[in-house]
Amino acid sequence: MNYQNYNQPNNPYMPPYQNKPSPSGMSVASLVLGILGSTLCCGGIGIILGIVGICLGISGNKQVKTGVGTAGIVLSGVAIGLSIFALIFAIAFWGTYFSNVGSYSYYYY
Repeated sequence: MNYQNYNQPNNPYMPPYQNKPSPSGMSVASLVLGILGSTLCCGGIGIILGIVGICLGISGNKQVKTGVGTAGIVLSGVAIGLSIFALIFAIAFWGTYFSNVGSYSYYYY
């Protein structure tokens, strides 16, 4: 029997090796800003990081189309959404808290 080594470079059945494009620096920066914005969403800084992350992700995807830029855009959008939700929750919480500060609800018997 003829056992052919399938790892030889001249094998006609082996597909040619193709180098995958490396992600651009803007795409990686978008991913990092999306992660940071998602974790720092409570201070409102997540909105700023998310907007910058979306801009970098879109421009990074125009240079080299990889999944890193897409993940950066998605995470930056999540960061913006979480930050807006946290701000609405904080405004509602503090609004109800400060509206009840001056009212005395003591029961005197």
